[in-house]
Amino acid sequence: MALTVRGCDYEYEGELSDFAKSFHYGTRGTGGMTHNDPINRPRDVFGGTVTLHGGGDRASYVLLPVIPEVRD
Repeated sequence: MALTVRGCDYEYEGELSDFAKSFHYGTRGTGGMTHNDPINRPRDVFGGTVTLHGGGDRASYVLLPVIPEVRD
């Protein structure tokens, strides 16, 4: 498992399958969408600086969902 914190959308520069090439943003964002739409990502709200703080008097952690096993 890995955690990557970035200030921009992911961009894949490798080879794409024919299926992946059918998506408009097949190499960016979260596949089908990017995070630069001016309507749902207005710059005055999302254009600032975000800072992550770790350590100090509080332990750092990543909260992940528990996905129960599905049995047939």
